[in-house]
Amino acid sequence: MKKFFYLLASAALLLGACTKDEDPSLKVSPESLAFDGSASSKNVTIESNTAWEITGIKDWVSINKTSGNGNETIIVTVLENDGLDRECTVNISSSAAPATIKISQTGRPNLNVSEKDLEFGSEAGEKEVTVKTNKDWTVQNNCDWITVTPSSGKASDSEQTVKIAVAANTESERTGELTFAIDAETSVKVSVRQEGSVLEYAGVKYRTVKMKDGRTWMAENLRYVPEGKTPSSNPADGNGVWNPVGDDGKPTTDAAAIAEKGYLYDYPTVFKAEVTKDNYTTFEGAQGICPDGWHIPTRAEFVALCGNSNKANGESGTRHTLMKVTTVPKSQPWMRTASDGLSLESSTKPLQRQPENTLRQ
Repeated sequence: MKKFFYLLASAALLLGACTKDEDPSLKVSPESLAFDGSASSKNVTIESNTAWEITGIKDWVSINKTSGNGNETIIVTVLENDGLDRECTVNISSSAAPATIKISQTGRPNLNVSEKDLEFGSEAGEKEVTVKTNKDWTVQNNCDWITVTPSSGKASDSEQTVKIAVAANTESERTGELTFAIDAETSVKVSVRQEGSVLEYAGVKYRTVKMKDGRTWMAENLRYVPEGKTPSSNPADGNGVWNPVGDDGKPTTDAAAIAEKGYLYDYPTVFKAEVTKDNYTTFEGAQGICPDGWHIPTRAEFVALCGNSNKANGESGTRHTLMKVTTVPKSQPWMRTASDGLSLESSTKPLQRQPENTLRQ
């Protein structure tokens, strides 16, 4: 009987030592990772009592360990991103319920505009630039004569075309600036310059005209008085700047006549240097008394404008008058225009040519 009780007690002990098997479990922390555009890494903890495997990894993501059994800390690394914002979800499977890790990465701010400087003639015009950026963008435009279409756009991995139009300019040259921006720190400035149909020089406005060959000429006579000069009515006094000749053939100080005909200049005044038979060819295209960015026309430019010219040294054929030249009385000799490539006939003070005498560089 004792044996029976011993066996019963032993069986009870054996039964008391057995436990129920644990259910498979899998847990990850954190379940989502957010990265900026730089290459970087973050840790994820896996808590599991079973074997597990990670799948669905994109090419811009790497994980140091993609399978295991039990608890583990894995390292998730992303490459730098200069493109659009991106995300992916990696799957962790096991005999337990699956888990996921959501990985997102913003793109580093990236903005490119194809043109940084735009130039227009005085007439209304339009040009295109392309914008490529991985962020939403806008254009800041404070110029009422510039129109930008569209003035904003969405992030894209393709180039976007933007049209920039200017209104006709009936005044002096003008400049503007457009700012393409994706945030407070990332922007691209585009400079816009438009030629004017009016040139302001020393307080006087002159009409200008742009020819088909791209050259821009002053359409009015120059009436600039160099510093230290006073217009004279005596062509023989060597002053360098003279009042124009009126309809009666005499010098006039009439304001309307000066506005129409401009002042007359000798060559040293025009070129700001003494002109001799030895150096006259060095003044081709010189700025002289012209405004900054303008110059005395060369012979070739006169030919392009008029189609013929005074013959140069060594040329044969008929001599054609290319420009207006008002001379002093017959008793006063004069010399031809140095920029026409002609030899000097005299070193005395001639009067300078009339209207179309200043060309934009």
